[in-house]
Amino acid sequence: MSESVMEKGGVRFTKSIHDLTYIREDGHSHTRQYVLYTPETGHAPMPLVFAVHYGIGEDTMEFAGYMLRGWLVAAPVTNDQINLEWMDDDLFFNNAILWEIMCLPQVDRNRILVTGGSAGGYQAMMMALLHPSLCGCCSIVGV
Repeated sequence: MSESVMEKGGVRFTKSIHDLTYIREDGHSHTRQYVLYTPETGHAPMPLVFAVHYGIGEDTMEFAGYMLRGWLVAAPVTNDQINLEWMDDDLFFNNAILWEIMCLPQVDRNRILVTGGSAGGYQAMMMALLHPSLCGCCSIVGV
């Protein structure tokens, strides 16, 4: 895991990159990364927004709003090669991320929202079906 403290728009937060090994659709183990943003303004346990596809840009008003409110934000780490892999096993990876994050003491398990747009909207809806205890799902133009 790597960590860095950042500040954007007057809000300080920690950005941590986590390696996660999970079982892919084909039954083989694979390791990918996800990012977890922890706002300095938050008090545990904190609500969590999990952006299942592409993430939430650190320079967006949406991200700043979550940080100002003291919400955790998580998302898969992306690059061009991983984008190609997403068609095969994203649901498996997102499920593994959510299970790992739900076990963190700073996460309020009763206030977790999954969100995504396009293919991520589809992923968000699938995550909501797999985890009926989630407090919300926001599918933006879901497939």
